[in-house]
Amino acid sequence: MARYAAEGIRTVLRHLHRRRPGRGPGHAAAGSDEASTVAMRRCELEESCRLLGVTHLELLGYHDSG
Repeated sequence: MARYAAEGIRTVLRHLHRRRPGRGPGHAAAGSDEASTVAMRRCELEESCRLLGVTHLELLGYHDSG
């Protein structure tokens, strides 16, 4: 993606599901705050896109299968 972005090609990343911490359906990992973990994961994804030169990020928000 970085190569194509550097060549001026429009790059799009579609992220299919929400990132939730957990060890099973609806259970957050020990010691984690789900809202802050989700926010941190989104920031990581956005920063990765920025570093790669991704021009468009689509967050589709499907639920994880568990």
